[in-house]
Amino acid sequence: MVTRPAQNNNTQRWVLMPTSDGSFTVQQLSKGRFLDAHDSAANDFGAVTRGAQNNDTQRWIFDPA
Repeated sequence: MVTRPAQNNNTQRWVLMPTSDGSFTVQQLSKGRFLDAHDSAANDFGAVTRGAQNNDTQRWIFDPA
């Protein structure tokens, strides 16, 4: 993931979709890719975008606390 100044386009717009277990998927509007977390320490558990994988690396829980 990278940070950039506001571009006012779909590369910086995301859709949160609820799943049946109470978590969410986070999908980018421009390419339809999903926010995903590497599942290994070797990759520092970093965030990336990938196509749909339907697994826990693409499910996110938002805690308002």
